[in-house]
Amino acid sequence: DFEVMMTVSQKASSQHSALEKASGRMRANKEVVLCAMAAGDKLMFASEALRDDEEVVLAALAGPGYKQMEHVSKRLLRDKDVALAAATHGQALSYFPELSKDPEVVSAFVSRGGHNFKSADQSLKSDREFVMENAGHQILEFASKSLQADRDVVRAAVRACGTEIRYASEDLKNDKELVLEAINNFGTRAERLSDHILNANWGWVGDQMRCDKQVVMAAARVSKFKAGELQSAAPELRNDGEFVMALALSVNQPESIMKLASDGLRDDKSFAIQACKQHKVN
Repeated sequence: DFEVMMTVSQKASSQHSALEKASGRMRANKEVVLCAMAAGDKLMFASEALRDDEEVVLAALAGPGYKQMEHVSKRLLRDKDVALAAATHGQALSYFPELSKDPEVVSAFVSRGGHNFKSADQSLKSDREFVMENAGHQILEFASKSLQADRDVVRAAVRACGTEIRYASEDLKNDKELVLEAINNFGTRAERLSDHILNANWGWVGDQMRCDKQVVMAAARVSKFKAGELQSAAPELRNDGEFVMALALSVNQPESIMKLASDGLRDDKSFAIQACKQHKVN
């Protein structure tokens, strides 16, 4: 019964499908299926012809249902309008391999999530202009090696999100100006910044930067620095009494001076006395 089916379709949800139990005639009825899609029903239960209908597919994408792209016809997966609509509704570029060379389509997807750039054609991953224009969407990870070594591209990326420095070439990870710019743009990841900068296991910056006093000091100031994080720092920094003291004081943690110091410094009488004085003064 058409009216009954319409009512049931309106009450469909992503957990309970009205179309699944419907007759073949109802599954092929466009009005019923459109109603079901708007209510979150599953496209997989629509007829094959309607899964190839652009209006139905767009309704499915706009509705609250999930995993709808897996049941769209191959023809519509080559349709640019469907792809752009899918991007708007948070779907993945990987469903549209034949459109992965289209700058407009790819840009629409990466604006919703930089991870989509992984599915872009290599021609766009090597396109300097495209990567520069979309650098703010955290796509450097999937750009070509040559662009990861391009200073202007990396600068654009770290200005938008400092954590992108981890995808730069090894040479640029040792570029002090770029690393400092990245540190100042870590945003919500700043809390773990010192660990990411100091710990060689992360590989976010080059060896030279982990030994650079200005870089380490900047990372400590930006992050919620924890004394234990300096355990991962280069030995020469932890052996530098003047630096250790300056670092602790710069982050208002005079009580951490001895924790930050190397074992050798802790056994140094003059350093220990100076550390105690600083703790007392502050």
